[in-house]
Amino acid sequence: MCTYCYCGDQFSKWDPPYPEWHKQSPLIPAPMPQVVPNIWPLDKAKEYLEILKQIKSLEDQLTCACEPNKADYIALLGQLVKKLEAQNAGKQA
Repeated sequence: MCTYCYCGDQFSKWDPPYPEWHKQSPLIPAPMPQVVPNIWPLDKAKEYLEILKQIKSLEDQLTCACEPNKADYIALLGQLVKKLEAQNAGKQA
């Protein structure tokens, strides 16, 4: 398993960004039974997104032989960031 997938799997299992996160893709593992998912704050979602982008860029440069069937955590976190930004903009208006 590459680092990108490992990171995505770990936060999905132990600190999912929102309660239904694992239902976004059959490739995302469900949270561990004792984990209570909650909604991440915007700054945390942005931080994780940037970390995953950096990891993926490095792996691409190294021509990492990735598993083709993996969740696109970057796209999913990007969608979450946009949703949280829209919610925050609505609160400020």
